Amino acid sequence: MLSQIGCVTVPPSTLNKIYHGRTLDDEESQMLEAHPSVGRDLVANIPRLEPVAEIIAYQQKCFDGSGTPSGSVAGKEIPLGARILKVAIDYDTLKWSGLADVEAIAELRKHSEWYDPDVLAALRGIGTEESFEIQEVGAEDLRPYMIVAEDVTTVDGALLVSKGQEVTTSMRQRLMNFAHSGQIEDPIRVLVRDVKASRAAESVTP
Repeated sequence: MLSQIGCVTVPPSTLNKIYHGRTLDDEESQMLEAHPSVGRDLVANIPRLEPVAEIIAYQQKCFDGSGTPSGSVAGKEIPLGARILKVAIDYDTLKWSGLADVEAIAELRKHSEWYDPDVLAALRGIGTEESFEIQEVGAEDLRPYMIVAEDVTTVDGALLVSKGQEVTTSMRQRLMNFAHSGQIEDPIRVLVRDVKASRAAESVTP
């Protein structure tokens, strides 16, 4: 949940371009590339979160040692959480570009040297074809089993909740407050597990 905290320094206009897949200029690209180090600095001085700060810092580091931050750290020397984030974020990016699960995983495998092979194998084995349906619900109808399907922003473009987060009681209350004051678009798009499809898949899983 803290992996993108460094994006607080990225202007909303740039985040909007990223969200819609538009090309960034050189300055915007540099700001985006810097967000892991910014995030690390924001978290590093909080007691007991030093390991989390390192995970944030290395989330764009490739298993073969390429990527950021520069240096000789590679392979299992990269924090495990960062190796998981690298796979998860790249997979999520491919999914939101319109690829199906199988296509996204195939694309990751084309660059297998970038990823911890154990993490990549785990992604293939967790049932990425599990069925979810997208629903639009009012802030008052948000429930803990839901996952935010799109970034929730204010009408002025400020990011409130990033996509992929599970709904919590405090998040629901916050979004209700913003909705009641007309500061966000309501309803909100969420992912809800398709229980019937999931049970059907379980019934044929060996």
